[in-house]
Amino acid sequence: MSGWRSRLLAGLILASAGSAHAYPLDGASDTGIQRLEAARLTQAGELPGRRLPIGALWQTSQVRLRLADRTDFTRPPADPAVSRSLRQMLGAEASRYGIAVLDVSDPEDPLYAEHRGDAVFNPGSVGKLIVALGVFQALADLYPDDVDARRRVLSETTVVADDFILAPSHEVPFWSPGSARVVRRKIRVGDEANLWSFLDWTLSASSNSAASTVIQQLLLLRHFGLHYPA
Repeated sequence: MSGWRSRLLAGLILASAGSAHAYPLDGASDTGIQRLEAARLTQAGELPGRRLPIGALWQTSQVRLRLADRTDFTRPPADPAVSRSLRQMLGAEASRYGIAVLDVSDPEDPLYAEHRGDAVFNPGSVGKLIVALGVFQALADLYPDDVDARRRVLSETTVVADDFILAPSHEVPFWSPGSARVVRRKIRVGDEANLWSFLDWTLSASSNSAASTVIQQLLLLRHFGLHYPA
């Protein structure tokens, strides 16, 4: 790989760490996640706030699962140039981090890079991905041939936060149609949103309170099955 391409890719990788909120802005109507509409209005200049970079403006139809049909996929060896660029861009902080990235822009020629790929860390909020996976798997088990039914459960199930939120941690974005601005605060007992939104707060804002609530709903989903939400 050429030097400029390796530096560019490494830069995009590190820049993406601050783009966790950059979900497809046209997804509000399908998911009921209100902050997506707020982000769209912000992008259009109708609400105050920071605008997203061009790379975060893809529509839902542009997002493709490039390895969905590659059940035989194996990770390629680490590219030394990109791995070196990752390490250099971390500078003096390099010893504190472990990074692994897989570029599947071209599924026929994937690129893998890592820095301290064998380092062992407390998984921390990465564990929230397992919670989300548990919800998606439970829905797939209940509705194996009906993806629309899974989406309905996520978008039409109203969840009210209760004492299960434990100790609130990170702030999450709250917005409703007609509001003049997005309010960021910790989740409180009594806050109401659909299941999609609690999943979104779990992953995009890394909210422990939202994750705890999603765990609660996952237990109910497994218990009541097709009768959820009971």
